[in-house]
Amino acid sequence: MTSVAQALSATKTAQRQGELVQPFPAEFPGGMSGVWNLRKLRSNLRLLSALVMLAFVVCHLTAHSFLLISFARAEGVLTALMDPWRTWIGTGLLISAALVHYANALWSIYLRRSLRLSHWEWWQLALGLCIPALLMFHVTATRIAEGVLGVRSNYSSVLIVQWMMFPWLGVVQAAAVLTVWTHACIGIHFWLRTKPWYPGWRPWFFSFG
Repeated sequence: MTSVAQALSATKTAQRQGELVQPFPAEFPGGMSGVWNLRKLRSNLRLLSALVMLAFVVCHLTAHSFLLISFARAEGVLTALMDPWRTWIGTGLLISAALVHYANALWSIYLRRSLRLSHWEWWQLALGLCIPALLMFHVTATRIAEGVLGVRSNYSSVLIVQWMMFPWLGVVQAAAVLTVWTHACIGIHFWLRTKPWYPGWRPWFFSFG
């Protein structure tokens, strides 16, 4: 009886050790290769969604920069650069990219075993989580109002609302622009820092940013 009990105990111990050796038996049939493929997929989705949103931001800020030259010129450039994003395809692409990027960030936080991050990583994470709240009023008053109420926003209406009727909205919008751009610059740095050519180009990227 003693030998049988010892044999059963040894079998259970071996089974527990086998479970520890193979931590992903059901979720990831490929073992560590399955985990690696999932991480690679998430990384590619994060990069692709970030590039889509960065393209939108560059188009938007490029149009705004023409206000330094001419109000009418800025209106024309805004129409040319932003009309493709106002289509259903452009809007769907932008919304999908935003949802994927934000969900990926939350999922990355959930998977972490600790919150030991560098200062730059903390800044990138905190700024990214603040972006939806900072842009909520602007998006609602422009793109959502256009789609739901048929209102066409222009520089005149936006400037009057933000700087004459409700000046605090202008402050929020300025904070949103700085937050989005800083978050994007940090993301580009983390993306390119492993490239062998990046150290030589970093001062130029920093100057442009």
